[in-house]
Amino acid sequence: VVVGGGPTGVEFAGELSDFLRTDVKRIAPEAAALFSVTIVEGKEILGAFDEKLRSYAQSTLNRAGVAIVQGTVSAVGPRSVRLSDGSELEHGLLVWATGVGPTEFISSLPFQHTAPGRLAVDQQLRVLDEGG
Repeated sequence: VVVGGGPTGVEFAGELSDFLRTDVKRIAPEAAALFSVTIVEGKEILGAFDEKLRSYAQSTLNRAGVAIVQGTVSAVGPRSVRLSDGSELEHGLLVWATGVGPTEFISSLPFQHTAPGRLAVDQQLRVLDEGG
């Protein structure tokens, strides 16, 4: 299970799937059948990118056998992750590849923030005050 559908999570899941489908399948076909790759993403994979690229990545991953689950992880256990809807995904390997969000300190600063909570900046990367 790969948590996070950004560039790192998508690339890792694609490479892992390729490794399982080619190398492991050639070396130990019975073992290769025991593995699967799943990406858990809150919204959509590669959300910051163009729709055409997102669609291409999703179809490429699907053809490679990578499952894409839309959800948010609410708990991580030694053998499974629980999603906020109550469902669980078993894993043998969990890769956490989510982005980093703003800290409490950044959120508390009296400056303008973007929708995800980061500091808003202008074209010269100067932090904008609350008035813009």
